[in-house]
Amino acid sequence: MGNYFKVPVNGIKISRRGNGLKTKIKFLFRIIPSFLKNFLRELEIKLQVHKIHNKRVVTQIDGNLVQGLNVLLVDDSIDTGNSIVSAIRFIKENYGESLKIQVAALNKFNMSDEKVTTNYYIYKDTIITYPWSKDSREYKKFINMYTRNI
Repeated sequence: MGNYFKVPVNGIKISRRGNGLKTKIKFLFRIIPSFLKNFLRELEIKLQVHKIHNKRVVTQIDGNLVQGLNVLLVDDSIDTGNSIVSAIRFIKENYGESLKIQVAALNKFNMSDEKVTTNYYIYKDTIITYPWSKDSREYKKFINMYTRNI
């Protein structure tokens, strides 16, 4: 994507504390039917589990993360907005308050609107299993393809 737009692409990692149970049972999510997995995700959203476990750990993966004054933060899905808010805070604390930061996502949930503006998105309030999701049946294949291309 960076080559196409002739801009640098850098990464940060944001992980949610309190994800221990999901990590322990992730193998189950690869074998249960999609309708059941989607039901559990909907339940997680309705019960607002992310509000209970809203602490985020931000790790800078690339050095010199920000070059210039305009930043586009991209996420696959913005559920509550907590991760993007943590990313914005991290970037402003480390690279300056004067940056113009916009947010893009493949999918955003309405409940995130109270915390963050998603400037660009394709889907709204949609549960999507991406190939890079650990509960995806394509996860191993995706990781193999991804690591070969790094």
